[in-house]
Amino acid sequence: MLPVRLAESSLGPRSAACHCERVADHGGRAWELVGLVFDDERLAALDPAENARAAAQEDVEKAQAEAVYDMTRPGIYAFSYGWYLEHPDDHDRYLVKVGRAGNVRNRLAEHRAGAKTHLPEPLALLRVYFVDDVSRVEALEKSFHNLLTHAGHKNPRFRAKVVGTEWFATTAEFLDAVAEAVGIDKGMYVGGSDFA
Repeated sequence: MLPVRLAESSLGPRSAACHCERVADHGGRAWELVGLVFDDERLAALDPAENARAAAQEDVEKAQAEAVYDMTRPGIYAFSYGWYLEHPDDHDRYLVKVGRAGNVRNRLAEHRAGAKTHLPEPLALLRVYFVDDVSRVEALEKSFHNLLTHAGHKNPRFRAKVVGTEWFATTAEFLDAVAEAVGIDKGMYVGGSDFA
């Protein structure tokens, strides 16, 4: 099957998969279209109204999943993006941002709002380690960062005072081990990515 982009019609551009057979070769190539199967999923992606409905449904599902947890609590959060999760390094690690917040929901909303204009995909919330005492959050984040750095999980793209200071090449399982080591083992939100 070969992907084909058909000419625009009154229905707009159409994508299809087809089966072509070679029927003649006179110095050039001649192909005969044997079958044509339209890909409804690709066609739906061309419909802005359908895209908006799908995005709204995705937001509702994420909100429902996060509603189980009180995301307004303080905690340490870890997120990544689908591309990083799909392309781990040679040690099966991927880039993860580890941060802190007095109100996790509000902080993640800030990250999501900023990402809308400069990132090609939504963030994938991997973990939230809730903390009962907001005064401990900063010290716990520093402990997370120190343990990740000393374990060799530093961001390979890190540039001091420029980028990547809270990004690490790690795994969700290693983050869980760090959380346990610093005394956070309850009230954990476990998430993932639609892309990985």
